[in-house]
Amino acid sequence: MDHMTGSELYTYVLKIFKRTDKSAELYEAITDTVKNMNLRHKFSDMKVEAYTTGGITSDTDYRVELPEDFGHLIGDVRLINGTDSKTLDKLNKPEFDEKYPYLSNTDTEPSEPDHYCLWNNQILIGPIPDETTYGYEISYTRKIVTAIVSETTEVPFTDDYREAVRAGSLARLYEGLEDFEKAKYWHVRHDRDMAIIIANDINNESAVINQEYNGV
Repeated sequence: MDHMTGSELYTYVLKIFKRTDKSAELYEAITDTVKNMNLRHKFSDMKVEAYTTGGITSDTDYRVELPEDFGHLIGDVRLINGTDSKTLDKLNKPEFDEKYPYLSNTDTEPSEPDHYCLWNNQILIGPIPDETTYGYEISYTRKIVTAIVSETTEVPFTDDYREAVRAGSLARLYEGLEDFEKAKYWHVRHDRDMAIIIANDINNESAVINQEYNGV
């Protein structure tokens, strides 16, 4: 099944919700639902295999801007140098600052990078790169950055999980109407669907584990 458009999903939700005087609220509920689903799990169809940037353009640069739709990092940053590459070790911000306290100093000696940390929508690289031609490759999940409207051509997750999107949307709509009994029902439906979807997605990406018996 193809992804549903915004208007198609609107009609699909209305089959149960019925009310046509709440179109703005309905689209807001859809948007909030798909954003929440995307936060709860790293869905396969939201993963970007790699993103490479040569964002460091001067001898004193050590910050690489993350893409606008960056959500969750998968794995580590890789440094690309022509046909060679290596994985950089991740540090948190305090560890990075302790190891590289003077990166902004123009006298800091550049070298081939070994570490990185994520901070303020940027990748901080240490030491300061000794080449501006390095590439920095990441794999990540995309976040949803635009609201779902009638003109939306593809609503995330609606190719396979349209019932889950509808259930979450209905739960939010009934909460807004203070019909908490119906809201609770649709929250339970949505959570049940999410549990099944997440388990299936994890199973699809898991490697087969071969158990040895008697040393064989």
